[in-house]
Amino acid sequence: MNNKFTFELGQRVVRKENVFDPNSKLMHGTIIDRYSKPAKTIQRDLILGPYPELYTVEWDSGHINDAYLPHGLTKENQDDYHNE
Repeated sequence: MNNKFTFELGQRVVRKENVFDPNSKLMHGTIIDRYSKPAKTIQRDLILGPYPELYTVEWDSGHINDAYLPHGLTKENQDDYHNE
């Protein structure tokens, strides 16, 4: 589906713990998988996807979460996200 990805395997990323609260703390983690998903019909009129670029992150807390879109993650060294 897609062979161009924003992040590399092993790359460090950050994300707000609560993306709706600009004052929430940052989570730091590592990209451990990147993949694509085709469109999926949930109900007759509800189609999700396709998702050409998704990521699984292992957070420094030890939690592993998947299905992150690229716009939901930021490279760890990017200055605009380091104002904890």
